[in-house]
Amino acid sequence: MTDYEHIGMVTGDKFFKGLDYCIEAQLVGGVGASTIVLMEGPPGTGKTQKVNGPVFSYKTWKEANGSRHLGIDNPSVYVHVICLSQNDSVDIGGAWAPDFERDELKHLIVKDILGVIKNVDADIIIIFFDDLGNANAGTLAAVQGLLEDGAIRGQMKESNCVYMAATNRPEDGCNAIKLPRSLRDGRLITVPMGVDKKEWLPWAKEAGIHVKVRSAIEWRGALLYSFDPKSKGTNPTPRGWQKLSNILYQMDHDGHDVDILEMLAPGCVGEGAWAVTKGFWDHEENLASHEEILADPEGAKLPGGGRDSGDGPSGQWAMASNISYELSLMKSKNQHLPVSDAEALITYINRFDDEIAMFAIRTCGDSHGEFKECSAYSAFIEKTKDYTIRES
Repeated sequence: MTDYEHIGMVTGDKFFKGLDYCIEAQLVGGVGASTIVLMEGPPGTGKTQKVNGPVFSYKTWKEANGSRHLGIDNPSVYVHVICLSQNDSVDIGGAWAPDFERDELKHLIVKDILGVIKNVDADIIIIFFDDLGNANAGTLAAVQGLLEDGAIRGQMKESNCVYMAATNRPEDGCNAIKLPRSLRDGRLITVPMGVDKKEWLPWAKEAGIHVKVRSAIEWRGALLYSFDPKSKGTNPTPRGWQKLSNILYQMDHDGHDVDILEMLAPGCVGEGAWAVTKGFWDHEENLASHEEILADPEGAKLPGGGRDSGDGPSGQWAMASNISYELSLMKSKNQHLPVSDAEALITYINRFDDEIAMFAIRTCGDSHGEFKECSAYSAFIEKTKDYTIRES
C-alpha cells in the first residue's frame, strides 16, 4: 500500500502546472486528448479543495495564469462538482420521462455534464467527478464513454468543457472500489495525493484557519495528517483541523472552555492528536519549533522541566518527544541528517534538565542513526556516563 503520509508530492505552483498541462491538452482536443487527472488518496487530504477552493486551488491559479490555447490572460473558471455514489447518477446517465403527447418514454440528458449549465457563462468549465470510486458499474461505464468520446448519446460536450476526478482507495474503508483498468489506465492519469505541511501552512493562513490550529501544526507537522483505515476513531486530516478551526472561532467570544473542547475536538482530529495539541497549547509560549532550534540552539525557547509539573505534560519532555519525532520522520524518508543539524539539536538538548536530556539523547539516537555520528553526541555520552535515569 502506498504510504501517502510520506509520498514525494509535487506541490505548489508545479502541482498546478502539472494539472494545467492536462487541462490545456483537453482544450486543444484531438486524438488521445483524454488527459483527465484522477487525484487518488485517503479522505480528508484536500483533493476537492485543490481544485475548487477559494485560495491556493487550481481554479484560482488558472484564473491568474491564463490559458495558452484560448489566448485569454485571466479566464473565468467554473467548477461543477458531481459527487458519485452507488446509486444511478441522473447528472451522468440522464433520466426517462413520459411524453404524454406521443404516449412513450423519452430519455432526457442533463446537459450540465457537457458544459451547458444554466446561468453559467465561463471561459472554462471544469466538470469534477468526486468520489469516482464510489460510483456503480453503469455510471462508471457512462463516465468512461464520456471521457473517451466527449459525448453522451451522441450529444457532444462544449469545446470549453474539461474534466477532472478524485477518489479514495479501496483500502481506505470509504466504499471506494478498484476502478476498471479500461478506465484507470485508458482514460485517466492517476496522481497520488498526500499532505505537505509546508504547503498547507501558507494556505491555512490565507484561508483564515485559526491561529491556535496553525501554531500546533507548525510546531509538530505530523499532527496535520495521520490516516489509519483500521482505526475505530477519528483520524487527524486537514479537513478535521478546518472543522476544529471553525469551532475555535465560535468559542473566541466566550473563551476556550476546556470541557467543551474535550467533548468536540476528538471528533474533529482524533483522541491522540487532540491530546498532543492540548499539551502544546498548555505550554505554547515556551515551546520552540524544530526550525527555531536549528537556527539558534542557544537562544531558542526552553520550557520548564520535571516529570510531575502538576499542570499537564512537562514542556521539556514534550520538546524531547517532538525532536525525536522529527528525526524519525527524516529517517522514514531516507533523508540525510547534516552534522551541523545534529550538533545544533544536541546543543539545545544540553540545556534540558539532566534526566530529560539523557532521555532525549537516547530517543533521538534511536530515531536516526546519523544523530550519533558527531562529536557533540560523543561528548554528551562521555559527560553523562555515570548518570542514571530514574524509573517512573
